[in-house]
Amino acid sequence: MLGLGSAIYISKLPGLKLLGTYTSDFSSDTDGWSALSVEGDLELTANATVAGSDGWLKGEFDENQTDSLSGIEKNSPLGATSMIGDYWSISYKIYLSSSNWTHESGETDDVNHIFKYVHVGSSDYTTDFFGANNAAAKGQAVSYDFNVATAQTSTTPLDLLQFYFTNTTTKDDVPQAGAIFYLKDIVLKAYRS
Repeated sequence: MLGLGSAIYISKLPGLKLLGTYTSDFSSDTDGWSALSVEGDLELTANATVAGSDGWLKGEFDENQTDSLSGIEKNSPLGATSMIGDYWSISYKIYLSSSNWTHESGETDDVNHIFKYVHVGSSDYTTDFFGANNAAAKGQAVSYDFNVATAQTSTTPLDLLQFYFTNTTTKDDVPQAGAIFYLKDIVLKAYRS
């Protein structure tokens, strides 16, 4: 192979059936998203305007975050029952405020985030990470598009979508009091061969 990414492989794989689609709609409410492992409060605002467009979900932290998992989650975005060998894809737009992101050492570097789909329940639940530790630029809208194939080994299904910021390296910036993020156009799809 020529090092082709999974996005090309999955899009060309014959016989995939679309099981379900979740498309975010933040025009009037938070669309069922809630805070996940946040220190203090995370204020969520629907239909925010940034980067010249409206319809964004705005999240603003009121305290410095020190956990490696601070963000939001949505239960049952697909309403589908997962099986071994299923595939998922996700696309979304993110915008980060240009201030109030820093590492506890005081350095200013990239802001890493993770979108995670939790699809199997067990003592060690299985997740698929979309763009794990993805560095996002501050002060501009950025679009992402990922495809994954599950390595699922359990048959107890879950249906949970999580988005959070992580400080898995010594230089990752994390949200401080007043840090703001915006999300828009989240599209999660499930496929089966």
